[in-house]
Amino acid sequence: MKDLTNNSLAEVLQRLLERLEAIQAQTSARVEEAAKIAASLDKLAEVAANLELHRNQETRLINKLETLASQLEKLEFGRKAKPSQRKFEQSFRTFIAGAKTVGQIMEMVANSVQTMMDSIAQAVEEFRSSSLGRTPQKAGS
Repeated sequence: MKDLTNNSLAEVLQRLLERLEAIQAQTSARVEEAAKIAASLDKLAEVAANLELHRNQETRLINKLETLASQLEKLEFGRKAKPSQRKFEQSFRTFIAGAKTVGQIMEMVANSVQTMMDSIAQAVEEFRSSSLGRTPQKAGS
């Protein structure tokens, strides 16, 4: 009878050990996955920061070009512009319009990257909450 009790106790302990090892393996896999997600978030944050920097530089360049264009207009006021000057001015205005368009496109890309980062951050939070047995919290709560 004592052997039967010892065997069943040994079996119970063995099953418990196997369950703990399985839980530990799952937790390790989740931690590795969370680390990969965090690394991806860091890269996305870096890309977004670079895009923001480029957008700010383009905005400053556009402002400078618009100032230059308005100064050229003031210089030309009262004088009849030569055809070559009109062609230069038109090219200059086309360049400014192109720079504005590029800036707007970069802003859209930056906004898309920000949206992706928010989604990934929310998914990570939900993942962490579910792995800890809590209910996920909404962003900003």
